[in-house]
Amino acid sequence: MGGNESKNIYVYNLETDKWTKAGELPLFHLVTEQINCVYNERQTITAYVQVDFEVNKFMICAASNGGVYDDKPWTWVFRETIDIENFHFKSITIIENKMIFLARGRPRDVQEQCCSFILIMPLIIKDGVVTGLDKNYKYIKLDPVVYPEFKTKPFVQRQNDSTVIQVLQENNFSDTFPRQLLEITVPDDEFWDKDSSLIDTKF
Repeated sequence: MGGNESKNIYVYNLETDKWTKAGELPLFHLVTEQINCVYNERQTITAYVQVDFEVNKFMICAASNGGVYDDKPWTWVFRETIDIENFHFKSITIIENKMIFLARGRPRDVQEQCCSFILIMPLIIKDGVVTGLDKNYKYIKLDPVVYPEFKTKPFVQRQNDSTVIQVLQENNFSDTFPRQLLEITVPDDEFWDKDSSLIDTKF
């Protein structure tokens, strides 16, 4: 997906080597810092963080093409403040109708000013299309060294009763040290439905 200063969206087809106009981003949408993911192989969703200075809180912004690549404007599916301090995220994906953010910050009930964590927001789905995100998030704390590279797509797979997320670690530019691959194992489905931590566990 590409764009321009007018926030028009263009999709590149590898087979035909052509760009096709595919709508435009909503008003006030950023054009450089968003991260994209795809739902159900046809709906593109963008996401990024900004600050709402009126209330001094971080805001998650997410827009979507509604599952169709045409000339219609994209719409916001989420644009609300959230109670996470020092918040930013590096990568997103969708797992079983939940949007997963690999993030850093200070979610509720956390003592540290900034920790690594998985932010989990259930999708609101209507007629097979994502129309919103549930603000009632859950999170899973991770080891402090977990710091995915910005805009790197996670690789997700199921192993027995666990979900394994693999993603590249940021700041691995030494010629004498190989690039690190982070592997996060979430042991069972209960972890996705409550605030929890993988720190000091075998996972």
